[in-house]
Amino acid sequence: MFNRSRSKYTYLQKASYISFGSVIVIKNKPCEVRTFEETRHINYSFEKTRDISYSSKLKFVAHDIFDGKEYTLQVKADGYCECPYVYDTEYEITHISTDGRLSLITENGEVRAPLSLSLAALPQPHEPPNDPRCHDDCGDDCHLDFLTQHIKRFREGKLLFADVKFAMGREQVCGIIERPG
Repeated sequence: MFNRSRSKYTYLQKASYISFGSVIVIKNKPCEVRTFEETRHINYSFEKTRDISYSSKLKFVAHDIFDGKEYTLQVKADGYCECPYVYDTEYEITHISTDGRLSLITENGEVRAPLSLSLAALPQPHEPPNDPRCHDDCGDDCHLDFLTQHIKRFREGKLLFADVKFAMGREQVCGIIERPG
């Protein structure tokens, strides 16, 4: 089947084939499916033919892969959904600035254009009174914000990689991974 979607960044997928973890387009945003449910309707016709027809709809609840916002989509079970091509790449971090800009290099050692961390989409530090896992003076950097934690790790000489997602013409750093080096 050829690509009948509206964009070079997406393809069409039968709605009944979409499952938990699939990525679909909702309101022109790439979203990862968290939950879905099926509702079935029976329509009776009391005309001369006495037809009984069945229809079912799927309701998808998904989160934007870039900013985490929740979206809902309802489609017929035999219909199609637009799905984005999502590419996930890791780049080695060569510098982290205090405003969240990352200097990166590829696997081949080529310098890549710098990317900024989207601070709104990054995890926030936990607070000791609300979290039973630790206390104020635990000595860990769990109370620091995400950027400060990784600047500290970078300065300690840890080997850090940026997890970059690309979908629908947009790319963003979605996480930082520490590798043994």
